[in-house]
Order: sequence, then C-alpha cells, then structure tokens
Amino acid sequence: MPIFDLDVRFEEKGFARKYGADWDPERRTWFYKGEKIPRQLAIFYNGPRENIEQINQNNTNNNTNNKTNSDKTFNQGTNMNNNTSMNNSSDKTSASQEISAQTTTQTINGRELSQYLTVSKFQERVAGVINTATFMNVAIRGEVADFKEPDSNGNYWFKLKDKENGKLLPVVIWASNVHIISDLEKMKEKPEVAVIGSLKWYEKNGNATFQIFRMTNIGDGVSNLELLALTKKLEDEGIFDIAHHKKDDEFPKYPRGIGVITAKTGKAIKDICVNAQQYTNIYLYQAQVQSVSNVDMIVDNMINGIKMLDGMKEVEVIIIGRGGDSPETLMRVYNNEKLIRAVYSCKTPVVSSVGHEGDDPLLDRVADKAFNAPSTAAIYVVQHLKRQVETLNNYRNNFNLLMRNKIAKNRLIISEELSELNLYSPEKQIIEKKSKVDGYIQFFGSALQKQINDYHRRLDGYKNSIINAPQGIFLKNKNRLELQRQSLRTYANKVYDERRKQFELAVRDLNGLSPTAKLINGFGYISVNDSPLNSVKDVRVGDEIQVTIHDGVLSADIKDIKQEDTKHNK
Repeated sequence: MPIFDLDVRFEEKGFARKYGADWDPERRTWFYKGEKIPRQLAIFYNGPRENIEQINQNNTNNNTNNKTNSDKTFNQGTNMNNNTSMNNSSDKTSASQEISAQTTTQTINGRELSQYLTVSKFQERVAGVINTATFMNVAIRGEVADFKEPDSNGNYWFKLKDKENGKLLPVVIWASNVHIISDLEKMKEKPEVAVIGSLKWYEKNGNATFQIFRMTNIGDGVSNLELLALTKKLEDEGIFDIAHHKKDDEFPKYPRGIGVITAKTGKAIKDICVNAQQYTNIYLYQAQVQSVSNVDMIVDNMINGIKMLDGMKEVEVIIIGRGGDSPETLMRVYNNEKLIRAVYSCKTPVVSSVGHEGDDPLLDRVADKAFNAPSTAAIYVVQHLKRQVETLNNYRNNFNLLMRNKIAKNRLIISEELSELNLYSPEKQIIEKKSKVDGYIQFFGSALQKQINDYHRRLDGYKNSIINAPQGIFLKNKNRLELQRQSLRTYANKVYDERRKQFELAVRDLNGLSPTAKLINGFGYISVNDSPLNSVKDVRVGDEIQVTIHDGVLSADIKDIKQEDTKHNK
C-alpha cells in the first residue's frame, strides 16, 4: 500500500491524526498510508494532485472551468468542504425556514434577521471555498519582496510581487520547510522564484495564508536588475558624487522656513512639527508619499512640490519624508529616475528621510543629507536655531535668577531697615515704657496681695490654736492611750500564742511516752499471773496468758512455743 509524506506543523498534528495521518519517528516526518489521500489532508501534501481523493468532484470541476460560477456558488452559501453536493441546499433552506418560523420576524437593512449569517457560518462558507483542491498545490511565480528575518518560531513571512503591475501576495514558509530556501542572501536580492503551495483558511483568526512547500529560483528579479542598471547609469553621470552634496557648513544655520513634502495626515509631518515648528516656519506641500500603485502620478506630484518649494524665497531647506511603509513602496517610488534627477537639479538643500535603518533608496544618495526618520531630519535642519534658542533661554533663565536674587536681597535689606526704624520709633518707646510700668504695677500689686494673704492665714492659725488648745491636748492623750492599749493587746496575744505552742508540744511528747497511747496504735501488753511476760522461757504449753489492749483484756492458752536463735539473729 502506498505511503505519502505530509508536511504537518506541530499545532496541526491533532487535525492530521484525526483524518488518518501518522508519525514516523525514524524518518521524523508525518505520512499517510492508503491508495488516495483524503481531501482533509491534501493541504499537507506536496505531491501530484492525482493522489488526492476528490470527494466533491462536481464542485471542483465547476470551480476550475468557470470562476463566475464559483463566485455564484460562494454567494449561495455552498460549502465545498463537506461531503455533500449542491443538492442538499434545499435541506438547508427548509431548515432555515423552520428556524425562521420559530422566531419573530425582524427586518434590518432590508433583510430579515434570520438571513444574517453568524461569524462561524460565514467562516465555514469561506473555508468551504478556499480549503478545496482548487487552491491546493497551486504553482505561482513572482519576485520576492519584503523578505525579512524569521519570526520567533523560525517561520519566514514575505511577499511575492507581480513584475508587471506590482501586485503583492503574502506568503509563508513554515519552519519545517525552511530547507527549500537554497540561499538566504540571494532571497534578500529579490530574485524571481517559482513556488508550489496551498491557500489555507484559518477559521480561528479569520484569514487566509498561502503556504509554500516548494520553491526554485528562476532569475535575479527584473526589479533588482533594473535598479542595478539605473544606479550604474546615474553614477556614471556623476549624480551621486559627494562634491555635488552641500556640506554641513553650507546648510543655512538659521532657516526662515522649511519646505516639507509628505502627506498631510501622516506621521512624518507630525514628527517634523514637534521638533521644528517652535523654531521656524514650516511650508507643507501635501503629496502622497507611499503606494505601490500609480507610481508615476505620485512621482510627478512630488516633483511639482520640489519645484514649487525650490522657487519660494522663504524656503531655505526641503525635507522629503514619510512615516513608514513596506520596503517595496520605498523601492518603487524613491528609486524613480525622474525624482532623482529633480532632486539633483534642486538649488535648495534637500534632506531625505524616507528609509529605515538598513534601507538604501537612491533618493538618499542624491539628497544633500539623508536620515532614517523625519524627526531626526527636522532636528538636524534646526540644530543651530535650537542651540540659539536654548542659549537665549539660558540667558533669560540666568537673568531671571539674578533678578530674583537681587530683588530678594533688596527686600531683606528693606525689611531689616524697617525693623530697626520700628525699634527706635517714639511710638514704640512709649509702648515699651507703658508696658514696663504696667508690669511693675502688676508685680507690686501681686506681692502686696500675697503678703496680706499670708498675714490672714497666720492670724487664722493663731485663732484656731487658742480656741482648740484644751481639746487638742485631750485628743493627743487619748490617742497615746489607744496606742498603748493596742501595743499591750498585741504583746499579750503574742505571749498566749507562744505558751499555747509550748503546751501542745508537751502534750504531744507526753502522748508519745504513754503506754496507753501505744496500745491504741495496735500494740498490746502480755502478762502471766499479773506479771509482765518478757521471754518465751517464762511460759509453758498450756499456760494461760493475759493480753491487755487499749479497750480491754484478752485471755489465751499457749499451744506451741518456738524459740528463735538469738545468736543467729545477731
């Protein structure tokens, strides 16, 4: 069974595996095993188209033979990406009518709301037209344009240009297919190439991308060859000679006005005004400065602007600027021979600011000065004016600072003199003397009142002592007796406590020596014939003994006698 190699990106592996694709770990490539490749996998296949399974053959033939029929089919909403034919349109119509019958009819812009497609439905229709065999394995030739460095994923995005009318087609070479680029440096020279690829519609992003699977260089590119020939021709005529360019000291230091050729609403004029309008007058000649169509009309308009501004006495420098556009626009407009010769013939100094870093349009070579941004060009033209204005501003600031310092110093002198004058003025002297007199009066009055109050307190004390003398003696003696009584009571209690403790200790010692007290603790007194029994030798078996305990006397007979060995115990 045949095996077909497929070019599947990492993010598309789920879709490819869904329709039967598989991964070969040894060859490190995707493949499909079968007689015919399913239509869904055709976008990954770079081989002959006859190996693709033509599921919707009728619609494919109609699209190939008649583009008008294809457009008509698109407008009618036929989805070529489904395994159905045009005959199922009646089923869709009936389903649409059924949905419309269930909802309230609403007319917007002359159409019922049910006739408006959702974004998803429209995406499906577009995908049904684009993701078909008609746009797969298409062979195209054109010149490389806008070739840039790869993106972060290693993919190359650039454009193919039609050498006859300059129309552009955005294309991409995925990182997995970079090996088809034979020479990267050659690509930057804009060669003419023949490519084979497929146009794929991505419903998620809503855009179509032409993916290149094969690419072959077939020439150096007509535009590049023409540019090289024109450059050599102009160099031979001496148009790019440095001697023709005006040097820095030949530029007007203080231009009365600057002529600008650019779009009225573009970024270039805004940047120029921001950096130069405060220093000089700006005369704008409105012109379209970027486009790949109507190049001759754009160039003629710019030439008219150069001639007009060159004839104005107020204009001492001309700036040709643009805010930015594709490199293709830069090459087609600013490499034009008529424009280059017009700048060469201009008597007024011309400054070019149409390219970016790395660009080399012929306009930059013929202009007296060239910069990669309009703002930089404007700063260069007014640099002396800006420096003078800054110098004047510094003088003004320094003068204002000196004047403020001098005014502040004089104000301080005047303030000090006013203070000294006020210090010795008669009115101030009178006020100070009056204040001192008032202070003395207040001081002496307070001192006199204090002495009077002291005498009153002393008199009240003498009076109270005379009146309350007998009562005071009585209270004093009474307090003394009360203190003695309390002291005697405390001493008596102390002696009583000590005697009580001594008595309790004596009673405790006495109880410890009492035989009766010991009997209470489980001890007994043994006697024979009213005599104490001290040894087992004093009794025999059968004798009667008496045991006295704390609450009575017990009588017992001796049944057995065991004498212990006292020596052994010792």
